Amino acid sequence: MLQTGIQQPAEASGHPLAREIPPTQQSMRVPKPSEDKSLGEPVMVTYGSADGPELLRTGTPIDILRGGADHDIFDGEVYEKVLRQAKMSLVTLIATECKTFSRARDKEIPGAKKQPPRLRSCQCPHGLPHVMAQAGPLREKIEKGNKLAFISALLVHAVSAEGKYFLLENPGQSYIWNTAAFMELEKLPGAKKVFLHNCMYGGLRRKYTCFLTNIPEADFYLSSQCTGTADGVCSATGKKHLPWAPIVAAGGAVQFLTEDEAEYPQGLASSIALVVQHAARVHRDVREECELDFTEIFSGPNAPTTMMVGQLGIEPLKQEAAPEKAEAPTSQSFDNDLKHFEKKNEWTLVRKSGGNTMPRTTPAQQELTEAKKSQKEIRRIENRECLGGLRSPWRAVKKLPKVR
Repeated sequence: MLQTGIQQPAEASGHPLAREIPPTQQSMRVPKPSEDKSLGEPVMVTYGSADGPELLRTGTPIDILRGGADHDIFDGEVYEKVLRQAKMSLVTLIATECKTFSRARDKEIPGAKKQPPRLRSCQCPHGLPHVMAQAGPLREKIEKGNKLAFISALLVHAVSAEGKYFLLENPGQSYIWNTAAFMELEKLPGAKKVFLHNCMYGGLRRKYTCFLTNIPEADFYLSSQCTGTADGVCSATGKKHLPWAPIVAAGGAVQFLTEDEAEYPQGLASSIALVVQHAARVHRDVREECELDFTEIFSGPNAPTTMMVGQLGIEPLKQEAAPEKAEAPTSQSFDNDLKHFEKKNEWTLVRKSGGNTMPRTTPAQQELTEAKKSQKEIRRIENRECLGGLRSPWRAVKKLPKVR
C-alpha cells in the first residue's frame, strides 16, 4: 500500500482510494477579486477587461514553483484548501508532475558516462522493486511521484463526486496511466481519454499528450494529432520537429529535454480555455452551483492556462419577456369573433349604441310576426304587390286605359 504519511478524515471513509487524505481543517473562504498572493487566502484572479460578456471566474493557480510552501500540496492544510477550491469550480485542470513517470530513461543514451537508471515499467508503475528496495534519492523521487499521482486521483474523485468537470493531463505514454489510482479513474461516470500532439497547438516537439476528462465536448477542441514523425516534419507547421534526444555534457552528464515541454504552448492553453468556456456556456445548470469556473492545479510558475481562461467570457442568458397584460378586445377583433360565432351557430348579433348587443330576429320569427297581423292588412299588402292589382279586375281596367 502506498504510504503518504497523511491522515485520513472521517468524510473519506469507504472510498476505494481514500487511504491517506489530509484531515479537514477549516472551510475555505469564498474567493474575492484581489491580487494573487498565496493559497493561504484564496483569491479570484481575472485578466482582461470587464466590458462586454461576463468573464469566466478563475481560481488561484496551484503550484509550489508559484507559491512556495503556501502551495505545498503535501501539507494537509494546503491540500484541504485545494480540495475545497476544486469542489467549488466548474472545471478543474490537474497536470500531475511526470518526471519519474517518463519513458525517457528506458532507452540507452549514447555518449553518457553513466546511464540514468530506469525507474518504472508497465508491470511496475509504482517503481521497480530493486530500486524501491534501496533507500536513497531515487527512491525518494519515486515516492514523491507516487504521492502526487495519488493526491491527483483523490482530487479527481472528489470533483466527480460533486458533479463537476475535470481535466487530468499527462504524457500519453506516461507510466502514470498504469498506476492503480489512475486506472480506477477511467471507471468514473463519463470519463474518457483524449489524445493530441502538442506540435499541433504551437509546440516545437511532437509530444504525445493525454487528457482524462468527463467533459463531453473536450475532444472537439483537444484531439488534433500530427501525421509526421518525431524527427520529421510537423503536419501543422510544415517545419521539422525539434529532437527529443537528451543532451550529454562534456563530462558525461545527461540533461533530458522533456522539461522544455512541461509548460503548455499558447495554442494548447487557448484550446483548454475554449473547453472551459464551452462547458460554462452549455452546462449553466452546473455552473450556477459553482463559485469559480476554473481551477488549475500544478500550473507551473506562469499558469498560462489560467490567464487564457480569465480572458474569455460568456454571454448572459437573455431574460424571458414577461407575459403581456391582456387587453380589452378591439372593435375589429370583436366583429371577427362575431362573424365566426354567426357562422357556427347560424344566428347573428347586432350592435347597439354603447357596444351592447341584442339578438336579431330570424326569417322564421319574421314570418310568425306577420301572421299575427289582421287578415285585412295582409290582403291589402298582397293586392298592392300583385301585378296590376289583378285581384280586382275592374280596378285593373281603370288603371290600364288601353284595355278599355
